[in-house]
Amino acid sequence: MIAKPSCGRCVFVAIVIGTIVASCGLSSFLFAGGSANRSMSGVSAAGALASQDLGLSLARVLHSPTPEENAAFGRSLVAADVNGDGVDDLIVGSPLQDVHGATDAGEVSVFLGPTISAGPSTCDPSPEAGAHFGESLATGEFDADGNLDMTVGAPQSDGRFADAGEVFVFFGPDFITRKE
Repeated sequence: MIAKPSCGRCVFVAIVIGTIVASCGLSSFLFAGGSANRSMSGVSAAGALASQDLGLSLARVLHSPTPEENAAFGRSLVAADVNGDGVDDLIVGSPLQDVHGATDAGEVSVFLGPTISAGPSTCDPSPEAGAHFGESLATGEFDADGNLDMTVGAPQSDGRFADAGEVFVFFGPDFITRKE
C-alpha cells in the first residue's frame, strides 16, 4: 500500500502492514518509511515502526545499517517472511545509497522479525552509479521451489541502453541473484 501522510517534521512515501509474533502472541505492525526530513546526527533516517494492533503508537524508529545522508532509506518497503520462520520481516530499499564508491547505486536491507533486528543487506552484484537499486521491491514464489523469492527494481540502471532500467530476481532461500 502506498500513501503520503505527513507527521509534521517528515513526509512518508511508503507504508507496509504486516504481522509479527511477539512473546505475548500476534501483534500487527505498520511501517511508514521514506522520511525525507528526519535525521540522526545529520543522516537521513527511515520512518517509524508502530505496533500494538495498529493503535499507531510509536514502537521504534529504524535506521539504515549503513547510514548515509540522502540515501532515501525506506523509500520502498515489503513485509514478507524472508527467513521462513513464520514471522514477517521487513525488506527496506535505499535507492540513493552509495555502494562501493558508486554514487546513488542503491541497496536493500532486511530487518528480521519479531525483533526487527538488522539482517543481511544486498546490492547490485556490479554496483552502478545512479542505478537506484531498491527503488521498487516485490516478493513472491517465482520459481515453484517453495521458497520466497524477491525482485528489486533499479530503474536507472544501464541495461542494454543508458538508464533503461533493470529488474533483479533473487531466488530463495539463499537469494542468489539473476538479472532479468
